[in-house]
Amino acid sequence: MLERREFLIGCAATALAAGVGTTGCPSGEGDTAPEASGPVDLDREGFRALERQSFRIFGPNGEGHPVYAELAAVEDGPASPDLDQFVLRFRTDPADGLDAGLHELYHARMGTFHAHLDGSGFDGRGDVWVAHFSKFRPE
Repeated sequence: MLERREFLIGCAATALAAGVGTTGCPSGEGDTAPEASGPVDLDREGFRALERQSFRIFGPNGEGHPVYAELAAVEDGPASPDLDQFVLRFRTDPADGLDAGLHELYHARMGTFHAHLDGSGFDGRGDVWVAHFSKFRPE
């Protein structure tokens, strides 16, 4: 049976031989969002488990070079018996030039999902972007 280390070394060697860049795209083809693998759990607790981790932000159709963002906070929204409402706060480098609007976001544990990001100012460490979520609670 292959040891985990041998498996990872083999995968890395195969990727390098195939000319795959660090984003998982063949060299010279530009960056695109990776395909989601499995179900995406977009609930408050799922995001809380990913606080302080890095996400990649692409254009609405997965185009363009990614902007790397830290999930700075998951904040509770208004209380409602029927809705789970929360706000995600992402932090980016001001030089990245991200625009407000619909974006495709990627995280290795969640896969790819879409969210509308609005600018929320500068917090001393970077530009802050917010995404509001309102999800019906299961009955």
